[in-house]
Amino acid sequence: MTRPKPIVYTFLGDTVPFSQSLKGHMFSLANFILALCFIFVAGISFFIGQTGVRPKVDNCAAKGPELNIPLRSVSYTFAYNRTFVGSSERTDQAWKELFPPQNGYFTHPEIAPERSTLSVYHQLHCLNGIRKGYWRVHDLAIAGKKLKDDDLPMMLSPPHIRHCIDLLRQSLMCNADTTVEKKDEKAGGVHGFGVQHRCKHWFQLVDWTTKAQEKYNSGH
Repeated sequence: MTRPKPIVYTFLGDTVPFSQSLKGHMFSLANFILALCFIFVAGISFFIGQTGVRPKVDNCAAKGPELNIPLRSVSYTFAYNRTFVGSSERTDQAWKELFPPQNGYFTHPEIAPERSTLSVYHQLHCLNGIRKGYWRVHDLAIAGKKLKDDDLPMMLSPPHIRHCIDLLRQSLMCNADTTVEKKDEKAGGVHGFGVQHRCKHWFQLVDWTTKAQEKYNSGH
């Protein structure tokens, strides 16, 4: 069975110049005005249709208070770390140590008068939930056991996993990482690892959160 050829998208320019499209046609003033009105209405309709399908450009702009601290920018080369991808007590502990105390919840008189967290902590919580859910299902499948939704804790339940998948989708699109990754022709794709990125200093952010917790007595 042969593999289907990939679809190649090419730019479609004007196949007929505008001047030639009008050749041989004489518009009266009334017809010309009607044509302009039609083009205007069609353009407005197209614009409305596009805005209904695509998210607005400013959807990613934070509408609430933002954390305004000068996080240092650091160069970081991604490297595969199996510590965070398996299913063991060691892996669970490694994930726990990524977070500040209290899973990152804090209060702050200006940006978070009520108990809150930062989006990135929520996103990591979601990714960790997907990790746990995958290995739970994997281990049961290998053992030949059946699993019911009611047997799952809330963090691994289908509604929570669905919530997390879409939250991560929107988060990745909102904070688009435009680092270039070279294709490995033999592998037929990109590895992602071994590529240098420009990152915010993670543990500086964790320290800021921890100090906010200590200063404003937000612990529970």
